[in-house]
Amino acid sequence: MNSEHYPLRASDDYLSYSFLSLGHRGPILKVITFDPIEAEPHQVFNLSLADTVNATKQIRDDVISDNGDKNKIIETVAESINIFSGHYFKAYILIRGNSSSRNRMYQNGHCESVGKDSIAV
Repeated sequence: MNSEHYPLRASDDYLSYSFLSLGHRGPILKVITFDPIEAEPHQVFNLSLADTVNATKQIRDDVISDNGDKNKIIETVAESINIFSGHYFKAYILIRGNSSSRNRMYQNGHCESVGKDSIAV
């Protein structure tokens, strides 16, 4: 894809990232996390993308923000994978959307399908 991405802020352990989506609905704080789900025989992490909503800063992965910047967000997620991979060299990353449409969106972002509901990077 190689288009522009949002600046990312990484946690000290490089397992979570945050950025601001800047679109027609205003700024939306997004969070990307890499959660370990398996250690043996391979390190496997689940990638999650979520919005921080309302004043309570609740993190929700079922929100459709529709901020008009989907491609830039996908590029930002790809950049987080690049950074993460630089620190977790042998890790496998599993991406599973919470809907079929989100899985298609990830697959269109050039991720490899590894099953009906999962994508691996």
